[in-house]
Amino acid sequence: MGRLEVLCRAYSRHMLPTHAFSHVTAARLMDLPLPLRLEQATELHVSAAAPGRAPQVNGVIGHRFAGWPVITHRGVRITSAEFTWVSLAPMLALDDLVAVGDALVEGDYAWTTIDRLRSAIVSGVRGAVRLREAVEHIRVGVRSRPETHLRLGIVRSGLPEPVVAHPVWVPALQRFLHPDLAWPEWKVGLEYEGEGHRTDRWQFRHDITRVEAMVDIKWSLSRFSADDVYSTPPPALARARLRLEDHGWRG
Repeated sequence: MGRLEVLCRAYSRHMLPTHAFSHVTAARLMDLPLPLRLEQATELHVSAAAPGRAPQVNGVIGHRFAGWPVITHRGVRITSAEFTWVSLAPMLALDDLVAVGDALVEGDYAWTTIDRLRSAIVSGVRGAVRLREAVEHIRVGVRSRPETHLRLGIVRSGLPEPVVAHPVWVPALQRFLHPDLAWPEWKVGLEYEGEGHRTDRWQFRHDITRVEAMVDIKWSLSRFSADDVYSTPPPALARARLRLEDHGWRG
């Protein structure tokens, strides 16, 4: 149990029935990807259902909300996935708002859908313009914040938008591989590799097998790290352009 969860459970013993953890706190309890400054925040965000008053307690940032459902997660009350995403709009840049949305719709047990996020952007909500822009860039299948940032950077650089988790049949392995980002028309794929890919021996060997299997069927599978995404300019963008041009793309 992490420190945040311990704090939330302790506070929840005295929480009013009309209160719920929200905003950054709800997002962190849901393991959503946030910038480091918010991941390390020490305050708890707690919202009160209108017409109740926002809590005023040391170490707590109080809010009010109306008409939004509350769910129970990790033994405490938090605001719904849709409200949590909407509430983050004033705190996040566009790309991070998309990254949170990508995480919410990812996986077999996704928190929500793109359509439900779109419906949550009601009139008068703070950051509505940014939310409407963000929801159009959310994609199902994205597995990391750097992957979201790279995908958005690729589009802004003038390259065609890559497909997320495109299935590629690999005869040598007798199964489909799903590159994080891919351009099937040109047989080019990109894979994001976090620290686990470097430190986990099995994962390291598995990655080599994946790359070689893709090369055998004439695909280019380029691997990138966080440094490739967050350096200025991002090396991953130049690498993606080069791979596409090598495989016949003409912008």
